[in-house]
Amino acid sequence: MKVILCPDSYKNNISSVELCEIMKEAILDVKPETKVLSVPIADGGEGTLDSISLALSSQKEHFGNFEGDSKNNEKSKIEGLNCDASDDDKTSDESLSDISNEDKKSNESLSDIEKSKAKYKLISASVAGPFLEPIRAKYLFNGTCAIIESAKVIGISLVGENRNVKKTSSYGLGQLIKHALSNGAKTIILALGGSSTNDLGVGMASALGYKFLDKDNRRFIPTAQTLGKVAAFDYSDANKDIFNTTFITMVDCNNPLIGKDGATYVYAKQKGASDEDLPFLESNMCHIATILSKTYGKDFVTMKGAGAAGGLGAATKIFLGAKLQSGIDTLLNLISFDKMLENTDLVITGEGRFDYQSLMGKAISGIAKRAKNEGVKVIVIAGQADVENYDDFKDKGIDAAYSINESDMPKEEKIKRSREDVYLTTKKAFENFLNK
Repeated sequence: MKVILCPDSYKNNISSVELCEIMKEAILDVKPETKVLSVPIADGGEGTLDSISLALSSQKEHFGNFEGDSKNNEKSKIEGLNCDASDDDKTSDESLSDISNEDKKSNESLSDIEKSKAKYKLISASVAGPFLEPIRAKYLFNGTCAIIESAKVIGISLVGENRNVKKTSSYGLGQLIKHALSNGAKTIILALGGSSTNDLGVGMASALGYKFLDKDNRRFIPTAQTLGKVAAFDYSDANKDIFNTTFITMVDCNNPLIGKDGATYVYAKQKGASDEDLPFLESNMCHIATILSKTYGKDFVTMKGAGAAGGLGAATKIFLGAKLQSGIDTLLNLISFDKMLENTDLVITGEGRFDYQSLMGKAISGIAKRAKNEGVKVIVIAGQADVENYDDFKDKGIDAAYSINESDMPKEEKIKRSREDVYLTTKKAFENFLNK
């Protein structure tokens, strides 16, 4: 018997990687000879790189290498992938150019990667963190394709309690992209989400050679606080490798760039902005968007996903020519999930809250649709399953759904015992499946 585990995380509680470990233990305790593949799901937000790394390991286990079916692999890859400006406090991006000089080539041997292009490795580089402080960040690379998670370099988890969205910068993300380009990446997948920034990606663009100029024609690296001081920008020195590279952006939201549903009003408070800051930050965002629209048109402002990661969704579109797409579809294509489903008896997925919105293009709906096409049963194990009519879900390929704890105990108590409840519920669900 073959079972695939592909849960999304229980947000702020259990990661998708840990859920796979717990579920696998439960299944093997019931039926030790079961072949279990762990494919932790991430939709582009924080934790995506870790999830993809483990998912690729499962793909290797299943196919014998990371490329899956060689006949269909290339198709799957492509479909799954496309500071203050004042004199006394100005940050020059030239002053940051040396941060990654020591790592122009990674400490990983590229010659080894070239010998086995199917194998992804973690590459480490010295780049600027959210406040332009030197940090080390990693990305996955297989010799031609790089997978970069923005949260690994400019994530809100990196700033801790020191959240100040007005002064954080996406510059380090641009450096990491530049590092991948210098190593020969021809396709770069960017997972956006969990960022500490709201700078419309101009920090990222600055690291890649785009110039942002103040009213005195002086170059500087704008942050959310100083976007309003940008008077002009110049793309003549942009990194030429950008235009020979396919960029694919994984987004975990559909928010536009500006407005009540945009990057600032929806996410800036989580990153340290006060209610009083929001109009100022929105005004700055509108200002830089107006300047950029003179070159790139206005479509990037309203497109779905533009507001992801403080405007990085829009930035990757206009500065990199990226294709924005669903994080779950990107992941499933990348690991050849359809091929992995062959000869599978059961898929177990889940998320923190399972309800009717779960059918609207989210991770579970994408998994269930593909499993249904292959005739594979799907069970959902959720922190909370809020469903009145399961027939609606069966039509979408979901055969059963379980809540890990339906008691009336306080939420804090439920969280404390959630790992145990995941184990017990998975065991029960698998036993029920075997007994049908």
